[in-house]
Amino acid sequence: MDNETLAKLREIIDGHDSFVQVTHVNPDGDGLGSALAMSRWLRSQGKDARVVLPNAPSKRLAFLAEPGELDILDGATPRIEPRTVFMLHDISTLRRLGVMEPVVQRSTETIVVFDHHDGAIELEGLAVVEAEAGATTQVVYDVLAAWNVQMDRSLALPLYVGLIADTGSFNYGKTSPHTHEVAARLLEAGIDPLWVHGQLEGRKSAEGMRLAGEVLRGLVIDDVDPRIAWLMLPLDAWQRGGDATIEAIDLVNQTIAIDGVQAGALLIHATRGRTRLSMRSKGTTSILETAQAFGGGGHVNAAGAGIDEEPETLLPKLLTRLREDLVAQLGPPPPRRG
Repeated sequence: MDNETLAKLREIIDGHDSFVQVTHVNPDGDGLGSALAMSRWLRSQGKDARVVLPNAPSKRLAFLAEPGELDILDGATPRIEPRTVFMLHDISTLRRLGVMEPVVQRSTETIVVFDHHDGAIELEGLAVVEAEAGATTQVVYDVLAAWNVQMDRSLALPLYVGLIADTGSFNYGKTSPHTHEVAARLLEAGIDPLWVHGQLEGRKSAEGMRLAGEVLRGLVIDDVDPRIAWLMLPLDAWQRGGDATIEAIDLVNQTIAIDGVQAGALLIHATRGRTRLSMRSKGTTSILETAQAFGGGGHVNAAGAGIDEEPETLLPKLLTRLREDLVAQLGPPPPRRG
């Protein structure tokens, strides 16, 4: 973290009393963890700080927030005090803010963006960005560490959850020695990793597991390039609602668990005429350019997009682009195994 950025951020914090932390729609562990940690630290400094979310996070993340700590909008318009500073977490574009997009756009104060995505930040404001960081919570940790903030459990818990969420439990390409150093400091602050794992992975719903079985039965290995696998979550399943569908989003990670598969995709039929695309890849294989070709973004190993198209018409275009990108990176595909 460079000193100039830290100085500008400190100037903004010292010069304002009201802060709203925001992350993207369908908040994940990294965006929510980053927002919670910064909000808690700001309150410890005597600031008015709150976390405002366009919609609720999944129940598996509910343990991170104290009662009343999250302001869930679900379509409502929030009341924002004058001179409030918006701090955006794990997001580089306003498009993913949902109902918060016009609210943030109207702000006359400097917007602060905490992020670690590859590519340019599409927002005007102060970019507190480390593209090489394993998670946005790693960026927030680095800021607080630079200011010699004493790390206690209330700060360490959301930071640790974000760190393991966006590194895939330290399996993704941006995991570095520093990422593990940050994890160690957070564990020293009182985090029990086994307890955290139990909260995240030991509380899935029966409905979510059944839905996962339905979706995984539809797994397809590409006929043209067996290094590609894909899944589809149909509209009727998505519309059942609840955490079952939110849990199913993580199934994209299973596509690259298959031996020989380098890139995987999950196409979610979220609404008629709209597809949510989530992708993962292994090692140095990048799916970022693929996501960007469809108006999305993300990271080398984890990227996605929201596309105004039915999954069935999007799929052949996606596969064509994925095949081209993998050939460019890895060479011709191997023969398909039986």
